[in-house]
Amino acid sequence: MKKFLLPTICIVLLFAVPLVATAEAVVYVDVAGGKGYIEKIAGSTELFGGGDYVGIRFMRRAPGKTAYIEDAMFAVIWGTENQSEPNSIVIYSEITRYLGAGKVYDKNGGLVANRYPIRVKTIWVQKLEDIFEYYDADNDEICDYSRDYTGLHYSDYLWHEPVYKKVSLHTAWTRSPVNETLDPEGKHGSWTFSLTAENLSYADIGLTNTTGDGILNRLTFTFHLEAQLVNITAAVPLFNITVDAANDYQVIDSNKIETKEFNGTRVDYGVKYDHEILGWDFDAKNPNPRLLL
Repeated sequence: MKKFLLPTICIVLLFAVPLVATAEAVVYVDVAGGKGYIEKIAGSTELFGGGDYVGIRFMRRAPGKTAYIEDAMFAVIWGTENQSEPNSIVIYSEITRYLGAGKVYDKNGGLVANRYPIRVKTIWVQKLEDIFEYYDADNDEICDYSRDYTGLHYSDYLWHEPVYKKVSLHTAWTRSPVNETLDPEGKHGSWTFSLTAENLSYADIGLTNTTGDGILNRLTFTFHLEAQLVNITAAVPLFNITVDAANDYQVIDSNKIETKEFNGTRVDYGVKYDHEILGWDFDAKNPNPRLLL
């Protein structure tokens, strides 16, 4: 069983590529006061290797507007039979973080925006790619390994304990129906579904001697997604910002003027997943076999 609190382990980026809902109708519940809503979406995407997905997101009403904008997004993406090279399983979140707000002026002192939000996109991604069988030589239930890399790109695994074989999770997954539970007030939602693959082939890595029927018979991941809206009071720094309107509104100066308290709504996301492995054929020569996901 694995559980992640996503906002605490994110990487800050300047942009994000959106998922596109194509296959199923949106289901949503309003947040009290009509300031936003949580919705479930499902469809297909090219993001992170592509495939189908189930996602939940929080849509927030833009200040002073009637339109809604995406404030946070969470999804599970998986490979399908429609892909020539099926993806594995990807857990993905995209969250908007607000660093403050500013009054924006042009170089001549003209007001461009009275309260412009200063925000960044935060993305967190985990990809489930392989299951390895290894010999737990020191009996610590941890597979001791590292990975070679060039810059930000990882390549080969560098093993410090013997590894016998692996199963790739790049395959066509079958999704169960989504079990959805929604708070009538729109402040909490949970979604549970499973992804299953059968008859997965082993790939030999060490001097393995595969026994049994030579395949992993069945592998199931069950995902439990949750989203909760929390009312917060936050201290928000305010800035005067000067831009060059003739040069794509490039920021040329800024200074902090004060800090104010604002009441607002934050969305908290969480995911827990369980896995069930049926029919793994352990190597008879492996004296202390373990599996690494």
